[in-house]
Amino acid sequence: MYCLICKNTGYMMEPTDPEKFEKEYDRLDATGTLEAYLCHRIACEKTGYKKVPCTYCEKGKKTQKEIQE
Repeated sequence: MYCLICKNTGYMMEPTDPEKFEKEYDRLDATGTLEAYLCHRIACEKTGYKKVPCTYCEKGKKTQKEIQE
């Protein structure tokens, strides 16, 4: 099954500074022209992010298990 959160990469983008991310996300979302996933991606790219294993799909859970071993 295809994961919309990580796009089947097994990793998702987690903001390093949640406050800056939230302000940037809200600014982008206020325009009403971008979809939520684009707001998230652009806000992460502008404010900084780290890749973490996806908690929503099997591929991410498998990746998490490999990291722990």
